[in-house]
Amino acid sequence: MTNYNSIHTPYQGSEVKAYIVNDSVANRHLLMAYTTLAVSAIVLYLIHNFIAISVSFVYLYVAYWQKDRKAIILFDKYIEFKVAPGVSTKQIRYKDIKEIEDISEKKIIIHYTDGKKTRIPVALISHEDRRDLLNRLKVSNATHHTPSHILENKSYFVKESLIKEQIKVGSIMLAIGIIVYLITENFGIIAASSIYLFAAFWQKKRKPIRLLDRYIEIKVAPIAPSLQIRYTDITKIEDISDKKVIIHCHDRMKANIPVALICYEDKKDLLNRLHKATAA
Repeated sequence: MTNYNSIHTPYQGSEVKAYIVNDSVANRHLLMAYTTLAVSAIVLYLIHNFIAISVSFVYLYVAYWQKDRKAIILFDKYIEFKVAPGVSTKQIRYKDIKEIEDISEKKIIIHYTDGKKTRIPVALISHEDRRDLLNRLKVSNATHHTPSHILENKSYFVKESLIKEQIKVGSIMLAIGIIVYLITENFGIIAASSIYLFAAFWQKKRKPIRLLDRYIEIKVAPIAPSLQIRYTDITKIEDISDKKVIIHCHDRMKANIPVALICYEDKKDLLNRLHKATAA
């Protein structure tokens, strides 16, 4: 069995490209560490509890460790990354990579040829470095593992105007909820508006609909399940209107799935790709 986390006999190779921890990430961690330290000092003074301040020192150490640190390194035959001082260095050979799944701005998943998978810590590096890393990974995978297979084909984001409108409505609801709470001590509207606002912010830069090579994936809310529908299971795509289509499937658990086209920027492209994918 391939060892993807070898420490005693690490892979050897020439460094091609290194990605440093983004300054904004390191500075944010330092700010959080100092804030935690200040709060812990107050807790220590009031109740003489050393646990909180011990944790804050560990957090502070990790934050300083990340400054100017090479978070991800590409070598000629493998990728290497280490996210924290107490975590072992991970190495993945390009020839062991089967699929590269681009989930979001902060998440890339590597699928191994033996079925295992791991997450690349792209949240530590800048957006520019993330794009460069993904492109280089694709090229390296194509070179060392032919044919290359990149999972994601097309993603669709929620309309920015719709998100702004939801945040506006949620903010008004929250203001009303605070007034109601001050008068009646009823927390219900505040709770509802907070959930509504959370869902609105969650949608920013999320990919609710992703068309992949063999299936479509849909996740429209943070607590909603992620639906995966294989194109071969789709019996019909019913165009209800310019704002809505229904996907009909063989699977009874996913028999009729509505898709609100009005929510997405490229709704025509989404509909065209769906028709082509199911016709293939």
